[in-house]
Amino acid sequence: MKLIISINFLLLVLLCDNSQSQIPTTMADFFLPGSQPLESGNLSNPTGCNCHEFDDAVDPYFSWEGSMMAQSMRDPLFTATMTISMQDADSSGDLCLRCHTPTGWLSGRSNPPDGTALDDNEGDFTGVNCLFCHRMIVPAQVGENKYISDTSYTHNTYLADQTYLTSISSHIPLTNGNGMYVVSDEDNRRGPYSDVNPNHGFYYSPFHQESGLCGICHDVSNPVFDRDEFDRREYMATGIGDTASSFDPYEQFPIERTYSEWLMSAYNTTGGISGTAFGGNKDFVSTCQDCHMMDITAKGANQGNERNDMGWHDLTGGNTFIGEYLKTNYPNNVVSDAAIDSGISRATKMLELATTMTVEALYDSVTVTITNETGHKLPSGYPEGRRMWINLKAYLNQSIIFESGAYDFSTGILSYGEFDPTTKIYEIKPGLSDEHAGSLGLPFGPSFHFVLNDTIYKDNRIPPRGFTNVNFENIQSPPIGYNYEDGQYWDFTGYKLPQIPDSIVVTLYYQTTSKEYIEFLQFENYSNSTGDDLFSYWNNNGKSAPVIMNQVILGVDDIALPIKIISFSGKFDNGTVLLEWETAYEYENLGFNILRAKETVGNFTEISSFQYNDDLIGLGNSSTGKTYQFVDNDSLQDGMTYIYKLQDVSFTSVVTEHGPIAITISNLENGSIISKKFALYQNYPNPFNPVTRIPFSLDRKTLVEVKIYDMNGRLVKRYSPKIYYPGDHDIVWDGKNNEGMDIASGIYYYYLSASENHDMKKMVLIR
Repeated sequence: MKLIISINFLLLVLLCDNSQSQIPTTMADFFLPGSQPLESGNLSNPTGCNCHEFDDAVDPYFSWEGSMMAQSMRDPLFTATMTISMQDADSSGDLCLRCHTPTGWLSGRSNPPDGTALDDNEGDFTGVNCLFCHRMIVPAQVGENKYISDTSYTHNTYLADQTYLTSISSHIPLTNGNGMYVVSDEDNRRGPYSDVNPNHGFYYSPFHQESGLCGICHDVSNPVFDRDEFDRREYMATGIGDTASSFDPYEQFPIERTYSEWLMSAYNTTGGISGTAFGGNKDFVSTCQDCHMMDITAKGANQGNERNDMGWHDLTGGNTFIGEYLKTNYPNNVVSDAAIDSGISRATKMLELATTMTVEALYDSVTVTITNETGHKLPSGYPEGRRMWINLKAYLNQSIIFESGAYDFSTGILSYGEFDPTTKIYEIKPGLSDEHAGSLGLPFGPSFHFVLNDTIYKDNRIPPRGFTNVNFENIQSPPIGYNYEDGQYWDFTGYKLPQIPDSIVVTLYYQTTSKEYIEFLQFENYSNSTGDDLFSYWNNNGKSAPVIMNQVILGVDDIALPIKIISFSGKFDNGTVLLEWETAYEYENLGFNILRAKETVGNFTEISSFQYNDDLIGLGNSSTGKTYQFVDNDSLQDGMTYIYKLQDVSFTSVVTEHGPIAITISNLENGSIISKKFALYQNYPNPFNPVTRIPFSLDRKTLVEVKIYDMNGRLVKRYSPKIYYPGDHDIVWDGKNNEGMDIASGIYYYYLSASENHDMKKMVLIR
């Protein structure tokens, strides 16, 4: 399906200078349902909410004041971005202002849509403030009671809500999203508690505990692009002056899908997710508020009663960069330094809790696993240069021998792409399709011109628990250029090092905005100084220094090193051949093969293959090494001389032989034969790609079943039960599942059961 662009649109682009062309969109192009300007009465300045300011540690006002919600209209990153959007598409600022200054928008001061008519004295620069949120009404059609079983709402609030909805009945939104809020014109505050008695008019509102309230401004679409009916990843521009053919955000081009990502996650369930780092007094979390307004023990107002389910108004996200700008450029009576510092501290803590990270170092291979502990993609939100990446440094003798994801704090440059193809960056990259870009006179591909973008080129952000490809395709947030299996909320990254290191440092970084985005805002701005001002602040104040989300440090004892064989000997003792070898290290990273040949024949046959495991006799420790023993009594013949070899197999499949050793059997009839016993050995090679062997030994004829599971306990591969005889055996696995499909890199577990015996071990697949 080709992009359809109106004739006026195309002629304008062809006639204008490309560096300063503008799509002549109108306010009608960006019209959206919900309360309209001058339909919500007077929204007073939140500085009058002083009853809610009494204890900086817990009170609602101080916590809100330090959040980016309160500072959303003072944010220079936002104002510089909106300037570019207004240059690209006239009137597009209206879409931005309705969520960044709802007071100004509802009061009619968002026209002109560049924000020049906003009035700080009226509270227009207080962002998403108290009066706006606490006068919001759940979007519902006239006569529809969304909480019919809630008697407190039905008896006390429903009629008031219906009265206002009737007054705007022609444009009640059908869904949550795109700033389509409904805000009462009656100056009575709404909140989630029915057992309060405030000093102002009040209505109980269960809507204020629902994620849908947050979703109104955290699902954003561009209404000038209609989604193609047949190819659901393509979009068509509407005609100039035409309102969207559908106000369903899913039928428009996606800009942000944080709410919908939660909607399709396992957090959006009755039980939610338990045992997380978020939620405060709650044992589980299920809504946006549970994490971003977690329950604490406090009171909501200075004359209120303390409660254990008080929602902390911290509204914390991941922005740690803009706070210092606000402190520098606004007086303390306008922007509280203490509140901003608290907000930065909370944002840093939020980022530190957002992931778990594990690092496994095997020989010269490293696997980093990052697990998303949030209820949406990680990172999420508007793609204004925000990103997350892995920095890995490997050391040998205190010198760096390998680095991936190198970042220069002095220049703000992150090495990636042709400069470092190993760097893993988690991000979303919208952009312009080939035909659309050509009609605009702009290059096609990833682009920061968000109001012009019609294509997503990359999205490898880590999904939340409960992810499925179908559901995320339906909300316009599928992985692009990357693959996540259904149910996967983690990501593996493998690295190959040039040498075996003696220490490794892996750091996961988050950055509010990138050098590339800041330079774009400066270079593209020909309207005002917002781009230059932001660049100057960025350049002189740490360049949006990345925050450490997680870090793992491995020392020499944590890195699986190749074992050095320092001796290999054997003897005939008590009716058996006893082989013994000593290693220089104890690490569980090397496979051993025992080969035997009859002296008169000379053809060597492998009689055992294994790694270190609990069935072997080990002496010593990691500093002095280990001694291994192996007993051979399999079909030995009296008077025969046998020749033995020992092979050690590295994780790079390098085989080194030791021996041979010749041992003569004598007086076998007087010795005692030690029977083989059940044992499951380590697979080899390990890590592997794509084939590995799973060796085991049996002491009797028995039915054997082998199953392979992933890290979440899901069955990946099952081998049909089969009768095996006493002795050594192995099973070959080719890295495919039961359907014959290749599976992703990762950690897997193999489980073997043989009659009453069973055992399980871990292996690593790296593709």
